[in-house]
Amino acid sequence: MIWNRKELARKALASALQTRHHAGKSPWEPICVYDLAEKLKVEVRFLECSSMEGIYSKEPGPVILLPAKRPASRQAYSCAHELGHHIAGHGTRMDELLEERSAGQEDKDDPDEFLVDCFAGFLLMPKLAVERAIKCRGWTSSILTAEQTYTIAGQLRVGYTTLIQHMRWSLKILPCTQADKLLKFQPKRIRRAWLDRETTANLLVVDEHWCGRPIDLHVGDYLVIPRNARVEASHLEALQVTDVGQILEAKRPGLGQIFLSSNNAAFVRVSRAAYVGLAKHRHLEDVDA
Repeated sequence: MIWNRKELARKALASALQTRHHAGKSPWEPICVYDLAEKLKVEVRFLECSSMEGIYSKEPGPVILLPAKRPASRQAYSCAHELGHHIAGHGTRMDELLEERSAGQEDKDDPDEFLVDCFAGFLLMPKLAVERAIKCRGWTSSILTAEQTYTIAGQLRVGYTTLIQHMRWSLKILPCTQADKLLKFQPKRIRRAWLDRETTANLLVVDEHWCGRPIDLHVGDYLVIPRNARVEASHLEALQVTDVGQILEAKRPGLGQIFLSSNNAAFVRVSRAAYVGLAKHRHLEDVDA
C-alpha cells in the first residue's frame, strides 16, 4: 500500500492542535493527557496488565485501557496514541507492547498507526510548547544539556529519549549531532546526579518556570523543587536540601500545592504506584480502616 508520510504527519499535526483547542488548551502549554481525555468525554482506565501498550474501544464507550505497571511517561504517550484512534474515528484497536518510541518510529506499514503516533507526539510536544519550555529558562535547543532535556521531558510528561527524537525528526529543532550526544546519557545517570545515589524510581524536576499542568507523581517518586519553594502537601516527605534544591518523596496518594516562587504555584497530585482503576480517581487519598 502506498501512502504519503508527510501528508499524514501534517494531518496529525492539524488534528492535535485542533484537539487542544477544543479542550481549551493553547499550543504552548504542557498538558495532562488524562485530564484532556476526560474533557473530551473519553474514559481512561488502568488495568492490572503489562503485556500491552494500550487499547482503544469505540463501543461501548469510548474508553482507553492502559497497563498499570508501565513507566508514567509511557502510559501518557500510550494514552495520547489511543486518543488519536478516537479522534481519527478508528474502531477498536489494541497496541502491543513496545519499547520507548518517538512519533512515527514504528508501524511504518500501517498508515493508521503512523497517523495516531504522529498525533500523540504533536499533542504532547507541539513545537510552541517545546520551544517555550526551553526559551523561558534561557536555554537554547541546539545546545541543550542532558539535565535540561530531562527537565523539559518531565514537564511535558514524555520520556527523555522520546523528546530527543521528536525534537530531531518531527520538529527539526535539534541537530543530529547534539541528539546523538544526548542519547548517550541514560536517565538513571541523570537521576543519580540529582539525588547523589542510585534509584530506579522516577524523579521529576520542577522549577519556577513550571506551568500548564499539575505536578503528577506516583507513590515512591522523587521530586526536586527550588530551595525557597513552599510546600503545602502532607503526602510529600521532605528528605534533604541540596545545591540543586529541595528533595521530596511522594509517600501516599493525595492532593496538595507547591508555591514555586512569589508568583507561581502548582497543584501536586500523587497517585498509587501501579494504580488500577479509573484515571480520574487515581489521586484519591487512602481511607483509614
